[in-house]
Amino acid sequence: MGRRYITDEDTGEITYLEEGDRIIKANSLKYLRELNNRVEPPKDEDFLKLFNLALPQLTSIGLSVPESRVFFYLLENVRFESNVAKHNNGRLITREHISDDLQMPISNIHRSIVKLCNRGMIAIAKIDIGKVFIVNPFIAMRGKSIDKTTYDLFKNTRWARNWDKPRS
Repeated sequence: MGRRYITDEDTGEITYLEEGDRIIKANSLKYLRELNNRVEPPKDEDFLKLFNLALPQLTSIGLSVPESRVFFYLLENVRFESNVAKHNNGRLITREHISDDLQMPISNIHRSIVKLCNRGMIAIAKIDIGKVFIVNPFIAMRGKSIDKTTYDLFKNTRWARNWDKPRS
């Protein structure tokens, strides 16, 4: 079979087709969109990236129910490109807030935070207005990049992967 091509009817330009190329007409695109029948999330709904490479570790480390609840609470509240967990109004999250919001005893919150820190899943940092919880960006993050300080904080954890190496 000879080489396949299409000719633009308006310009006469010839475009050669490669193996696997498809020709789609404008009305075909409309049909394909309808066929996909996709539903968009609400415009005010944001996204959190949970990395595939972290999933096997998350499922195998044996988090207790309180640890899981605290971790996902912090994940729910991470801020864009810093992974600092803060309330939407900018207020810092404290152990007491977590205890109240999750309706869990403060002793369970303390224990869970210590274990999450020991596993490298979160860190606690002191800033000028108090202490903040930072979620490991190698597990999950909000945004398309993370600041270098947060990267450096977690780059030696078991979750780390070398992101700043040039890609080929």
